[in-house]
Amino acid sequence: MKYLLLSTCILLSLDSYAQSGDEKSQEIAAVFPLPSTKTGNQENISDSESGSSSSLKNGESSTKKEDLPKWGDNSKNAKISTSRKRNLDMALRVAYFRPDDSRYRRIYHDGWADFQIEAAWRQWTVCAPWANFSYFQQGGHSTCQHHYTQVISAMFTTGAKKFFCEKSRWNPYLGAGIGFDYKHFHDRAYYVHKNISRWSPVLIAKSGLQVKLPHHMFFDFFLDYAYIPVFAEHCKHGIHQRGFNSGGLFVGGGFGARF
Repeated sequence: MKYLLLSTCILLSLDSYAQSGDEKSQEIAAVFPLPSTKTGNQENISDSESGSSSSLKNGESSTKKEDLPKWGDNSKNAKISTSRKRNLDMALRVAYFRPDDSRYRRIYHDGWADFQIEAAWRQWTVCAPWANFSYFQQGGHSTCQHHYTQVISAMFTTGAKKFFCEKSRWNPYLGAGIGFDYKHFHDRAYYVHKNISRWSPVLIAKSGLQVKLPHHMFFDFFLDYAYIPVFAEHCKHGIHQRGFNSGGLFVGGGFGARF
């Protein structure tokens, strides 16, 4: 009986001590509050909100970068363009030249090669100014005693020509121009002057067909006619000189490029 009363007294004293300890801990917590922690759901929601905001920022920056034109972009919407318009045609041409004058042909044969270089400025659609330089050297024999003779010719002409069917691959054209011609005659016959030089005016009519090729190349097929009057000088020492037309027909082709 004594032991039972002693044990109940011990239990009651322990219970009162525990209650007093809980009240003290609550008082300490009220004075010094602990930091609050978020639950798992709240952390997931905050992470998703931050991820969406960052993705929006990245999306805005990416669209802004895509709107900017890239260097070398040749599209219609590009703000920077590296293309330029090509207007200058340059062509190397070779022609078969047949003179008009019959005696000229008897001395220097019926025809020979003439070498040319021609440039045209294609900026205007109405007409294209052009310039041409041609050169040939031809030997022959005099009609009397068949002595050797030689003629050297250099001609410069300029004018304008009109191209048709600009949007097509085949561009026919017509043109006209003026210029000057230099000729030097060398004869080995004893009864004529050894060397004679002449400057003459030139009137020329042009026609042709330009065929466009890839990479700004083209073929040029042409048919030109030039009138070149060579005037005679006063006769000396019984030598007779006569004037004649040293021009004629030029038929040929060439290859060129646009720059």
